[in-house]
Amino acid sequence: MMPSLAQVLIHTAAIGGITLFWADFTVKTWRMVRRLTEEILVEEGERWRKMKKEVRREIEIEDKIKEFAEDGVEKKTGPPN
Repeated sequence: MMPSLAQVLIHTAAIGGITLFWADFTVKTWRMVRRLTEEILVEEGERWRKMKKEVRREIEIEDKIKEFAEDGVEKKTGPPN
């Protein structure tokens, strides 16, 4: 037995509604994932910048300590003749 026109229209509307809901959900999910990914990348970049800054600071401190130690050795031994 063939479905009536009303049944076909109802099924078509239901399938269309489900399709629109799924498309909307997919777009919203995709945007959220993209936004969270960007936030994670920004946080990772900030963490790397902080780490590099800390390493540079520690290297500068070590260089100053070495420079101070070298100056102290020169003062004790005097200038070379």
